[in-house]
Amino acid sequence: MSAAYVDPGRAVKAHIERLLDELVSHEGFGTLTVELRLLRRGQKEIILHCDKQYRYVIDFEPNEGRAPRRASRTVDADAEQE
Repeated sequence: MSAAYVDPGRAVKAHIERLLDELVSHEGFGTLTVELRLLRRGQKEIILHCDKQYRYVIDFEPNEGRAPRRASRTVDADAEQE
């Protein structure tokens, strides 16, 4: 290797590291996927998928003694009969 050699994947590696740091500091769930495809002329395509997810758990009380609400069309039909 000569002193002028530059790693062609260096920018991609740095970007992956930034994305991973971002996901680790995220207060939720996350996914990082890397796809590599061989192209013609000695090239590779690198696709990075980075998703963040926010998940919430909430408490609820079911309506006891009441029938569940139906679609708005049914509710509107009931309102028209009154």
